[in-house]
Amino acid sequence: MKIKINKKLLLEDWMQYMMDHYGEPGAEEYAKVHSQSLDDNIQDEHILDKTEKPDFKPSPDAPVLKGKYNYFDDPEHTSMRMIRKVADKHHINYDKAIDNAHKYMKKLHHQENDYKVHGSNHVKGSTIEGAYQTSKKTLESAAKRFVRGYPELTMDAPYLNINHPLPVKDMNLQQQTAMTIANLSQHGNSTNHLQHFPKMLEGNKQAAHEMYYLDHHTKPDLKTIQRWERIDPVPDHYNHRAEKILMKRALKNNDYNYARYIKNAFASI
Repeated sequence: MKIKINKKLLLEDWMQYMMDHYGEPGAEEYAKVHSQSLDDNIQDEHILDKTEKPDFKPSPDAPVLKGKYNYFDDPEHTSMRMIRKVADKHHINYDKAIDNAHKYMKKLHHQENDYKVHGSNHVKGSTIEGAYQTSKKTLESAAKRFVRGYPELTMDAPYLNINHPLPVKDMNLQQQTAMTIANLSQHGNSTNHLQHFPKMLEGNKQAAHEMYYLDHHTKPDLKTIQRWERIDPVPDHYNHRAEKILMKRALKNNDYNYARYIKNAFASI
């Protein structure tokens, strides 16, 4: 969509506009990033003239409450109960765990779909969809991991039925969040994989940063890497660990071209 931008609009106006319409504190960072590319004529579906109506809105099924997206506000929500189970197992303060999980899911939502609840990646043949850009294969894996890790909750989350999970396009934000938490918290069989989620709940920034590459977006391209490093900035040595994780996986799969790609990608950050 090509639109005319009034260059007299101040950055503060943009930030306030985004906050008024989308209620997201992260709009400040979002507005700053996009303000760098403002021009007389630009094409960007996320920057809107204040005289136009927004071309996307948070889904009615994903209400905005008190300036925050409603990822899991209900103490009895499936996500909260999964987090409580992990926190209890690893002796993590529950309030701290919920706060860290909320921060992480907000970053992941920003990273994957700019706070939109639905929408695909527009790649022909791709099944990737939703707030966290989840593929059909990942949805099916998440449903299996949910049953394996949280059998006591299966009756409360029929949308994660192991045989017929609800398509992501039909899930609201809370349901997508529960699916993603089930997937991240039960991803893989190794101790190293399973430790990243509880460490994130504890507030370990390194574990949280690496979990994105380990358990969510396991073969990112350069733009994805650059975006995550900007949204979730960490000290340089964390980036080196993330690079090693992706390099090790590529070499294990004999994917030498991607291994070289990863090396060049992190060198460019």
